[in-house]
Amino acid sequence: KGGNLYMAHVNEFEEKAVKYRMTTGAYEELSSSRIEEILDKATRLLNDLHAKTNQI
Repeated sequence: KGGNLYMAHVNEFEEKAVKYRMTTGAYEELSSSRIEEILDKATRLLNDLHAKTNQI
């Protein structure tokens, strides 16, 4: 470990992240499909709103 740079195997970072989430209960990691679903829904709603404002 150094002051500005730390190199480790990717698995080590994932293990630390899992341990952090379990001990703190800070958040639940979302799957990418859930994020895509939210983004798609928001995009559709914004497009609908934009279309309605152009009709006025």
